[in-house]
Amino acid sequence: MFGFWKYDLFPFLLGGEITKTKIHDSKKCVESKEYGIGYYFLLDFSTSNKKGRKLLKELNILKTERLEEISTLDKKYKKKLKIILKESRK
Repeated sequence: MFGFWKYDLFPFLLGGEITKTKIHDSKKCVESKEYGIGYYFLLDFSTSNKKGRKLLKELNILKTERLEEISTLDKKYKKKLKIILKESRK
């Protein structure tokens, strides 16, 4: 089984193959092969290994797309900064 849990940074969802589960404060928590022994995460949902791996691939595609867009924005604003600095040095 694969488990997924919410995360506060992009892509706002992480996941991995479940190696262990436990109940903490009446909530199901999971340990995952990808994140190591002793680290438990509050389970948002679980799915089969096949579907889980597919979703992780899709999340990685989103990460790549986001980084490309951020890079494009950085270039745009570096150009603007260059213009501002050029004008301020006159």
